[in-house]
Amino acid sequence: MLSNNTKEGFMTISRTMKLDELPHLLTMSELAQYVPVPRSSLYALVRSGRLDGVPVGRRIMVKTASLRRLLKEHDQPVLPAA
Repeated sequence: MLSNNTKEGFMTISRTMKLDELPHLLTMSELAQYVPVPRSSLYALVRSGRLDGVPVGRRIMVKTASLRRLLKEHDQPVLPAA
């Protein structure tokens, strides 16, 4: 299930995890592991305000609550228009 990534100190995220099992904040890499969406699209969702991004040092972290909200709002894919 969850294991610590000793190199960076972050959890390893699996697509089989339930949304409630995720930490409160996810890096873009962790989020891309969980949802099959390119990182560039995730950054676009943060820029558009559809996902809540929190700057932590040089990283942008995404609030899991905003991911939950976005997934509940949409029955269709949530990729931004190209």
